[in-house]
Amino acid sequence: MYIELKENKTHGTKDFPFIDYHIHHVGHPYQIPVHWHDEFEIIYVENGTLQVTIDGTEYAAQTGDIFFVNPGELHFMGSDTGDANYHTFVFPLELISFQSEDALEETFFGPLKSGARKLSNVPAKEIDAAKSRSILQSLSAAYLSETNQFQVRILLLSLFCLLTGKSMSKPVASARGKNSAGKNIVTYLQQNYQQSIRLCDLAAETHLSEKYISRYFKESFHVTISQYLEHLRLTQAKHLLKKTDLAITEVALQAGFSDVSYFIRRFHQIVGVSPLQYRKQEP
Repeated sequence: MYIELKENKTHGTKDFPFIDYHIHHVGHPYQIPVHWHDEFEIIYVENGTLQVTIDGTEYAAQTGDIFFVNPGELHFMGSDTGDANYHTFVFPLELISFQSEDALEETFFGPLKSGARKLSNVPAKEIDAAKSRSILQSLSAAYLSETNQFQVRILLLSLFCLLTGKSMSKPVASARGKNSAGKNIVTYLQQNYQQSIRLCDLAAETHLSEKYISRYFKESFHVTISQYLEHLRLTQAKHLLKKTDLAITEVALQAGFSDVSYFIRRFHQIVGVSPLQYRKQEP
């Protein structure tokens, strides 16, 4: 079962491009499907257990664990028990870089933004874990406060002060290989889900065999291509239902569903209410 994290939407607002997605008390197994974005992401598991996959590496996360997702890295997460209480902080690195031609920008923030440098996805052993967790707990509280912009920036910079050592760097992966193939597949699906997508079209676009694509996607991301497409389409349908006055038929078509009856049935099965009921719900 999916939870919408709106990875295909703007994170935060234009005036303040920072957001804390707090997932907790779900109560059933779920998975947030594979995605990537240009922003930096910090995952903090406040308590419970969570399966996290970043750039092809799987982690069994537990209470107190912290992960860093560099811009452009494929990642997804889920819980077999639904007991995880965790935060994902998402923001552009421009939010905390000083945009000046100094050594910090040249050697740290600039390479991070361009992809020439990547941080390790897990904290190095010498990183003060207790201090890192304290900063992230304060960051979550600051996000909810009225004066959050100053506090959030200061806290993020405090955290990054702990991450500037060489032990927190990792080699920048080659643009070739499985991770690149996965990113190409995901990008194609995200850009074309509103249209009819056949496996042969995807194979032609990525220059991979249909059999390889199906097996790779399922093994790497723990969902089938059809399940991922349905997630993208339902997410877009939710957006259209809340943000437009389009008729249900038009919502279905614009979201990529060619059969309106099937759309209504699947929407109810996945979301728990009909499209019309969802539109009438309070935001």
